[in-house]
Amino acid sequence: MTNRNQVSTQSGDGLIFSEELVDMIRSAGTEIVARKNTILCRAEDMPEYCYYIESGSVVAYENVITGSEHIFSTSYAGTIILVPSMVVTHRLTLNFKTAEDSKLIRVSRDDLFTLIATDPAFSASLIYALSMRLMGTIEQYREKGNYTVEWRVCKMLLDAAARVGIDYDGKILIQQRLSQQAMADRLQVNRVTVARAIRSLKDHGLVEYINGYYCVRSADQMKRHMQYLESEG
Repeated sequence: MTNRNQVSTQSGDGLIFSEELVDMIRSAGTEIVARKNTILCRAEDMPEYCYYIESGSVVAYENVITGSEHIFSTSYAGTIILVPSMVVTHRLTLNFKTAEDSKLIRVSRDDLFTLIATDPAFSASLIYALSMRLMGTIEQYREKGNYTVEWRVCKMLLDAAARVGIDYDGKILIQQRLSQQAMADRLQVNRVTVARAIRSLKDHGLVEYINGYYCVRSADQMKRHMQYLESEG
């Protein structure tokens, strides 16, 4: 059985801790309310704070030569961001801002290091979470080289369904708005390719779009479709 003090996974670029460890983060930090498009830190900054996302979401992005923004990842409620850069005092290569009105817990570097130094359970969970983050990044690169975009869209939808899905008339409604552009940015492909993959999943009766939210009709059928795509690839 997994120790409840060490339950952690990955969502976007954020780390997920157990509720007990989140309570430690809350006690060490300060709650702030940030309106949409609030800049939390910029590329080349040495971050002084990490943030636990109570509600809302935060995007990591870069400004490209055309003046537009290229979004690399989105972190959602229940995750803590910017910890790795604070731990290794690494200058950021991306900008971070809120993608919607958000409630955040801001924790300074000194307070984070005090938690690490004084609480072995927190330290162990942080090491575990960072290790899971590293393995997740390696897996993403492996998937990018070995699987089609449609397969990777399936996996993204299944991961979201497992994280924030609810039962909806025998299906799984993903309680998180996922735009095709955001999915394309996350997968590092163009939006048209993602749109084509979504259309194929709809044609196969695997996905619906209900009031702005994606709905997976059957996780088992989606997994079988992924196996089919693997065999075809």
